Amino acid sequence: MIYTGSIFMGTNMKKVDVVWDTGSEWLVVNSADCFTCTGKGYDTQTSLAFKKIPGSYGERVYGTAYTTGDVAIDSVC
Repeated sequence: MIYTGSIFMGTNMKKVDVVWDTGSEWLVVNSADCFTCTGKGYDTQTSLAFKKIPGSYGERVYGTAYTTGDVAIDSVC
């Protein structure tokens, strides 16, 4: 079963549709900078609260798929 929903991110509270990863504490969101991702990504430049965590890099495996990228913090509602 796949769980989907919407969240609001950043200081401008932009609506972002997500697939909930119920087996993880991570929230993975496509970046607008991703050229191989499907759908419209989140533009981190629009949020004053977005901060990359220096020296942090994330990688997650989902069955036969995987995701990699920067680990960051932002406002999420």
